[in-house]
Amino acid sequence: MRSFWLLILAWLRGMVRERSTLFWFFAFPVIFVVIFGLVFGRPDVGTYDVGVAVDTSSPAGAALVAALRGVKAFRLSTGSEAEELQKLRGGDRHAVVTLVPAPAASAAPQPGAGTVVVYLDPSRGAAEQIVRPIIQQVVDAVDRQLTVEERSVRSSGLRYIDFFLPGVLGFSLMQSGMFAAMPLVQLRVTRVLKRFGATPVSRAAVLVSQGVARLVLAVAQTVVLLTVGRLVFGVHVGTSWPAMIVFVPLGSAVFLALGFAISGLARTEEATPALVQAASFPMMFLSGVFWPVENFPTVIQPLARVLPVTFLADGLRQAMVGGFALYPQWLNLLALAGWGAAGLLLAVRLFKWE
Repeated sequence: MRSFWLLILAWLRGMVRERSTLFWFFAFPVIFVVIFGLVFGRPDVGTYDVGVAVDTSSPAGAALVAALRGVKAFRLSTGSEAEELQKLRGGDRHAVVTLVPAPAASAAPQPGAGTVVVYLDPSRGAAEQIVRPIIQQVVDAVDRQLTVEERSVRSSGLRYIDFFLPGVLGFSLMQSGMFAAMPLVQLRVTRVLKRFGATPVSRAAVLVSQGVARLVLAVAQTVVLLTVGRLVFGVHVGTSWPAMIVFVPLGSAVFLALGFAISGLARTEEATPALVQAASFPMMFLSGVFWPVENFPTVIQPLARVLPVTFLADGLRQAMVGGFALYPQWLNLLALAGWGAAGLLLAVRLFKWE
């Protein structure tokens, strides 16, 4: 048992001494978070999502919706008032616009008279200050007999950086696990793994110790990213700490198994990085790491929804910020367990000691 812990310590020392390893584990994900946070972490990024729950069968309603569609700064979504208000509370809308017609008995001078109710989230700061006057101008241009009534609906305050940070964490766990293939191939090519067979240390202990060492760095990596997200961008982390405690080691183990499987496919040290990148790059861009899966083209969504990083990022988002849910948590856990089992079976079948 003592030799097993000495192996873990040796793996950790070797990783820490490699500056490139430290860069990819810690500096690279932090740089990603800082750059994207500075670009997308603000409440106003130039375009605003506005929900519209207006009956277009009336002349005033049709004219109002048409005028709102002409505002280039608005991304319009139509639906029922209840649906759009729910989206506003969830942080997916900057404003919701509804139209309440004037009572039939009203002596309004224009048949289009009524009340435009604008629901705004006061926590959106600058975005609210920009959206409000634009809607007022649109209403005035449509019909000056329409009055505007503002109502406040406070959302959960989720921002793009809240979506992005858990995705980067999932991406980092993927990278650290899959790049474990490189040192294993090096040890196999140099026949170090073969020599372990002549020592009291079992070969299984060699692999398990490598996994434990990677898990230690994954936990440290998680702490660094959460600290940066909290202190620099005010991301509320840890909505569900028990789920975090499950998803971080589970995600690390899943991609470590896939990394071991890749090491069995690689015949030379030079081929290993290419195989790792061939597997990780599609998952990086086609999964829900940096952008919501719902925003992908329809033809890509079925693939994006079954990638292991998608399940990991979704589970981490719900555990960290309590929003942007794509799947139930039980399904995320089940899917990751399935990917882990598949990776482990491939690793056992493909792995070579020499």
